[in-house]
Amino acid sequence: MEIVQAVGSADANLVTKWDQRLKSCQQARLNFEKQWHENLSFYFGRQWIVATKNPNGGFQLVEQPAQDRWRVRHTANRMLRIIRNEVTKLSKEEPQFYCVPRSTEEKDRLAAMAGDAIAEFIIRTKYFNSKRMEATFWAVCCGTAFLKNYYDESKEELDGQPGKIDFEAVTPFHLFVPNLQRVDIQEQPYVIHARTMDPEDVYKTYGVDVQPGTDSSSVIVDSRFLTSIGIKTSKSDQEKMCYVKEVWVKPCRDFKNGAMFVTAENKVIYVYEPEMDPAVDPEAMMGMGGQMGNTPMLPGMEQMGAVPPVGDKSILPPMSTEPGLKDYEYEFPFRHGRYPFVKIDHVPTGMFYAESVIKSLIPLQKEYNRTRSIMLENRNLAGKPQWGYVTGSIDPKKFNSKPGLLLAVQLGFDFPKALDQPELPPSVTNELDVTLRDMDDVSSQFEISKGRTPPGVEAASAIAYLQEENDTIMHHTVVSLEAAVQETGVQVLANVHDFWTEERIVAMTSKNQFMEVKQFKGADLNPIMDFRVEAGSMAPRSTAAKQAFITELMKMGVIEPTKALKYLQMSETNKLYDEMMLDVRHAQRENVFMSQGQELTKIDSKAQAQPDPMTGMMGQPPPKMDVERDPMTGEPVIDPTTGQPAVYNVTTNPYDNHDVHVQEHEAFQKTQEFEMLPPEIQTIIQDHVDQHKMEMLKQRNAIQTDEAMNQLGMSQAGSQNGQAGPPNSSGSSSNGGPPVGASSSNNGASSNGYGSS
Repeated sequence: MEIVQAVGSADANLVTKWDQRLKSCQQARLNFEKQWHENLSFYFGRQWIVATKNPNGGFQLVEQPAQDRWRVRHTANRMLRIIRNEVTKLSKEEPQFYCVPRSTEEKDRLAAMAGDAIAEFIIRTKYFNSKRMEATFWAVCCGTAFLKNYYDESKEELDGQPGKIDFEAVTPFHLFVPNLQRVDIQEQPYVIHARTMDPEDVYKTYGVDVQPGTDSSSVIVDSRFLTSIGIKTSKSDQEKMCYVKEVWVKPCRDFKNGAMFVTAENKVIYVYEPEMDPAVDPEAMMGMGGQMGNTPMLPGMEQMGAVPPVGDKSILPPMSTEPGLKDYEYEFPFRHGRYPFVKIDHVPTGMFYAESVIKSLIPLQKEYNRTRSIMLENRNLAGKPQWGYVTGSIDPKKFNSKPGLLLAVQLGFDFPKALDQPELPPSVTNELDVTLRDMDDVSSQFEISKGRTPPGVEAASAIAYLQEENDTIMHHTVVSLEAAVQETGVQVLANVHDFWTEERIVAMTSKNQFMEVKQFKGADLNPIMDFRVEAGSMAPRSTAAKQAFITELMKMGVIEPTKALKYLQMSETNKLYDEMMLDVRHAQRENVFMSQGQELTKIDSKAQAQPDPMTGMMGQPPPKMDVERDPMTGEPVIDPTTGQPAVYNVTTNPYDNHDVHVQEHEAFQKTQEFEMLPPEIQTIIQDHVDQHKMEMLKQRNAIQTDEAMNQLGMSQAGSQNGQAGPPNSSGSSSNGGPPVGASSSNNGASSNGYGSS
């Protein structure tokens, strides 16, 4: 067998070695795969099947032939409702996720906020929930399923630039591992993702022409899967497909840095490689005809890297200048060093592959079908009974079930007589009820799951309790789903950090989060970001009950409205929540600027810019200045050193939400990062907070003044003679009014154009 090598093949037996390992994995899980095929057949309604040996090896599921043509083969597919109910419960709740800051420092808080925004954007735009529901279906039917996340440089992202992050639901039929006793997929030494592909799709993905049909045994394995899900394939169709094997290897003796390569039809068609050492002459590694080895160059491999390199490659040993040597340096594609596959388990078994509830339902479903078939046969005999007649009395060919039939009977013979059929015993109909109860017990789907309440249960709390207890049996599946989403989020954020630029993230997520994205890109994701899924958030529950509970907490003041809107999961509140977070993000950006020693000075646009005495060029206008006033009286504060009114640099904006800004700035002042700042920077931040508080007091005094004036006007209008003394020159009335100077405080706050918002 001729093996065509691609660039970077470690030895001539690479394809043969990994094909043997794939066949070993296929043989080890043959019993599991047989059960998966049977589960799918029962789900799709093919329930009168038997397993036989395949002439080409392995097994096949064929329809069991009936002994007599009149026998009834009735199929009442009770599996369909059970599986649909389980898939609905496990997929209707969206995961509640968040990024945990590594510390209380402001930069880590901003990085976590950027991680939340990026994760929400990717889940929404990549239709992650649809892929998750597809994987959940395979987990419920077969017991195990996988979610794959990947970064493909050859595909375009939503912004039109190359480099796409996407997801894929992988069935258990197409992913192979060597050790079936280890539950965690990350503990496997290698993972093989093998599936049939059209040669045209192979060329689009890898840029290599592959002739199909040489690996016939593996194609048969995949065609058996297509047959189980109801897709008919002919032998000619099988010969037109290629069997592509994507191999992921953790660091080991053969691959000390890990490896990722793809083989198809006895040759290597793709190898992920580290970037080429600039000291190595590319022509020295070229084979005959300007190609590396005997395989055409793949798109993007001119620089010896199909994915942009991550980290410093200078620490790697130099690559060999001759292809095919054992010291060739392979590399794992992702810096996080984890397989891009996450596993979802349904019914745990303590092994790598879990089980489906269908396995325990199959014997009951068979018994149910047989009982229903017997009842239908008895009905058919009652509608068209058997007849007895004396030989020679009638012509049997003329006897039929036609209405109004005139049947000639020989003289002296008795008429044909219908034979009495024995009635079905009550045990047959009772057996149906027993079988249904057994199926409900195995699937844990009782009246409450089917929208019916048990007799005597009317209280809403009791119904909710029964619903929760009925769904508790799915706890391990929910935990597996949450762990899968959490692992996927961790890996996706690490890939965004490694492969996307700051400008690209901002353009695709939010234009108001440049500072957060900057901190996210500056964060060292090694260890990777702490992305968490809220425990129990994916458990089946009533959406109306959850929203009512959060609304009640918001009314009681336990949680803030902004946080309540975030977790209501209503399309009407999502945009409102984003708008309410504008002030919070603005204040957090100010924290970052001030912690870097930058004072938030506002430029006075009304002041004249002065020319530079050295260059004669006009400079920037001077900073905006304001007279410092007593917040209670509104009178200017006199500087004791100069005897003149004290002034200060304006650092607040007229559009600031002062309450939110004070809350965010004081929260930053409680962190360890603030405590470690130099005293002069702490003074800048404290002065800025004091200005916000001053503006808040001005606004409060202005409101009190307006209320007092309104009350005074009402009292004057309600006096008996219609007249009352006007307020004195100081602004207070004779019968008590607002504080002295309160109105002047309002004027002073608004006269500079930057006072209250």
